[in-house]
Amino acid sequence: MKQIICTTLFFVLFLVLHTLVSWLFPFLFYLWYVVWPVIVLVSLLVCKFIYNWLERQEKRYLPPKRQATVFFSLVFVAISIFGLQYWNSFQEKSLKDVLDRYSYPKEISIDTYSYPKEISMNTPMDSWKTRDSQTISELMEFLSQYKVKKTRKESEFYISETTYEIMWKNEKGLNGPAMVMIKIGENDIWINWEDHYNVLNAPVDMGWIKSYSSKD
Repeated sequence: MKQIICTTLFFVLFLVLHTLVSWLFPFLFYLWYVVWPVIVLVSLLVCKFIYNWLERQEKRYLPPKRQATVFFSLVFVAISIFGLQYWNSFQEKSLKDVLDRYSYPKEISIDTYSYPKEISMNTPMDSWKTRDSQTISELMEFLSQYKVKKTRKESEFYISETTYEIMWKNEKGLNGPAMVMIKIGENDIWINWEDHYNVLNAPVDMGWIKSYSSKD
């Protein structure tokens, strides 16, 4: 029974730690090659500690049946917390709430893309950047008015219309300059090429972004 408990616990711990690290540090990129072994090692050490503890308790007053009850209760709590977090990630939110998980930007750049066939998808038509805090606040206030909902369905807006790619940077962290990429279409928003959101109060005012990114 101890082996089953610890094996299951390892996978639960790995999943929980992986999710937690992904949520706290969304900019790790290539450092994941270092983080994954660390998560595995931590999970193994915790499981080893639990296994030794179960052995000691079993000799005293914790028979296998009671071990199973305690273990599955803990697993149920862990899965419930993870499931609630996953469910909550797909609920309606303001774009401000979504972006609050990231550090506030010190620098913002905006690239304008349009995708007629003769233009490469990797070549911006125009590029603009600022480090002015008041100008950055204006953009954050503009984005906060939109309601979004995360979706599993991929968008095709990036090949059919003009879009704006907002890249913000803040102070250097353990993984180098922290960056967030926000790709905005009239009805869709992508963050870091991973999270896709539908804009519920679409369309996004693309004219405002165009005017904003034309400031001197």
